[in-house]
Amino acid sequence: MMHQLKKLGLLAGMTATLALSGGRALAQQQQTETVELFPVCNNVTLTWPSGTPMTEVVAAITPTSNLRAIWRFNNTRQRFEGFSPQFPEQSDLRTANRLDAVFICMIGPGMLTRPLI
Repeated sequence: MMHQLKKLGLLAGMTATLALSGGRALAQQQQTETVELFPVCNNVTLTWPSGTPMTEVVAAITPTSNLRAIWRFNNTRQRFEGFSPQFPEQSDLRTANRLDAVFICMIGPGMLTRPLI
């Protein structure tokens, strides 16, 4: 009984989502953390899986109205690539990679809720 209670206590701090795969339910547990964003360009590490659309990263920033742009330096091309929620079609930073170092530029304070790794 005590062992089962300990298991429940461990699960209490996790956000669980349910996914269907081949007709059976799989429980996926994802922990998150929040990062305070200041009204400047904040140097932040992204923790989403590689290939995550930047729109998903943007959706994790509150308030989204304070976000101006996200910038990443492409060392191979020796230039910055950016994503702007105001101009997503013209943005050349389309996806995030796990452990990308980016600058999240804000005009006001905000929060980023990212996956915990």
